[in-house]
Amino acid sequence: MFPGKHVSATLNVISMVTAVRTTTLYAVRAQTGLVMSTILSATVAPRCPGDPLSRLFGLSCSDECTPWYDADLACQCTSDCDIYGNCCEDFQDFCVAKAISTAELSQIADSLWSLDTTRLIYGTDYTYDVQTNELNPTTNTQDQSFSPFFTSMQSSIFDLATIKSFLSLMDNFNPSLNVQEVVTYSERDEAVQFWDAIMATQVMIQSYTELNNFIEDMWYGIVNHGDVNNFPGDTNGFENHFLYEEADDLVTLQGGYSWIQLYQGEQSGALNYHSYKSQSQPGTDQNVIEVQFSRTSDGKVQPSASVLMGSSPEFDIAMAFICFKNLEKWWRMQF
Repeated sequence: MFPGKHVSATLNVISMVTAVRTTTLYAVRAQTGLVMSTILSATVAPRCPGDPLSRLFGLSCSDECTPWYDADLACQCTSDCDIYGNCCEDFQDFCVAKAISTAELSQIADSLWSLDTTRLIYGTDYTYDVQTNELNPTTNTQDQSFSPFFTSMQSSIFDLATIKSFLSLMDNFNPSLNVQEVVTYSERDEAVQFWDAIMATQVMIQSYTELNNFIEDMWYGIVNHGDVNNFPGDTNGFENHFLYEEADDLVTLQGGYSWIQLYQGEQSGALNYHSYKSQSQPGTDQNVIEVQFSRTSDGKVQPSASVLMGSSPEFDIAMAFICFKNLEKWWRMQF
């Protein structure tokens, strides 16, 4: 069984993505306890808004869950209708996700993991040395490791289609808070090439065109993370999850949940590994390590980032999307 530690880590990182994406997404009904093929075929693109007359006369949320109040409607399907007591009778059925268990998510992860032919094998493709164990990374941010985190890496893995196209995206984003992201035509082409590459893999092959477009917007759509009024559009789901960027306090970093990002950062000298807090299954191919690192240019620290070692970009995206769709409607999460 895939470690629950990874499921927890996945939920931690996807919560950051959902925090900046949920205001723009509609819901589809959650499907739980299913393997990857059923999940991807069931969670299609967000529903288009239906005819509001169905709510005027049918008192139903079956056509849409809306983020705004409409006085013309007989009942409401908004995020705060339960506060005002004017929800449609089927509001809970269509607009609030039911919790999915860790065991069910682990089952899905097992299925995805078995399909992932891009992932690395520890001891064959790569090795690492965790060195110093720091149990309080949020309070102690000193560098306590004298050597880099990675000790070996097969160079050929960077020729794999999804990893190679992933690398081309790593310099496309500005990690600074309140600095607007500018997407060039070339960068857009690189994003399309990456998306085409992962959608050709067995991990993602069973998704629909609508699903493709929906999760592309979920990951690449530029949204605001910092000052809403003065600096709109300074992040997106991809940057927030896979890379790293400045946190709201402008002192620390957040994100950096990709082993590729950590490895490339060490190789280029951009990142300095400090310590680790915990690891789920040391020396295995399903090891989640909670690491601390800093940006060498200014010393800003990411106190704690959970990284699944050796996973492919397509596995990370598929699992994050499944967690997102099964644990959230478009405005709220229930655990």
